[in-house]
Amino acid sequence: MKVWSSGDILAVLDGCRRGEQTAWGCLQQWFSRVSTSALSPFCSLGQADRDEAAETAFGKIMTEIQASRVKAAHPGEFVNFVRITVRRCALDILRQRRPQDEVRDSTLEVLVDRSSRPDTLTELRSRLDCIEHVISTWSADEKLIFMLKINGTSSNAIQNDLSRLSGVHVTANAIDVRFHHQRKRLEEACP
Repeated sequence: MKVWSSGDILAVLDGCRRGEQTAWGCLQQWFSRVSTSALSPFCSLGQADRDEAAETAFGKIMTEIQASRVKAAHPGEFVNFVRITVRRCALDILRQRRPQDEVRDSTLEVLVDRSSRPDTLTELRSRLDCIEHVISTWSADEKLIFMLKINGTSSNAIQNDLSRLSGVHVTANAIDVRFHHQRKRLEEACP
């Protein structure tokens, strides 16, 4: 049993519900292709993080199938469920990344050479603290937009992700305007 078309996925899904090992194998192969596609917009994730997101998502999907909570009447419903689950797992990994000290240290190394005066380092540390404080006051969507834009993600890709994952519908132009205002707030609050 192989998944050659979107219609085949419902047959594979039924086989998984019945506990057929070949169906689970086919689902895993199909899932590998779909998860790779779903993770492609997440440029900031390394291969290990992508693998972790895919593995976590597959585990969640298996649990839902085994508990008979996946009620896909159309192949597209199941495909969307899988893509959304994979993207949410990737976003969870991005949210969990909080090595602030590591980021602060690497940022300071980039901004300052070894011969810098101590007062320059203190100034930069206080500015980074200010930036962290301002960003901590933003909503989750604002933080996501800012982080994705800084990492070079296109406004169209962010628009699609926000629409699919959060149910937030904004235009690509509105995302650009939000990002501009975010940068302006940072520049004003942390000169």
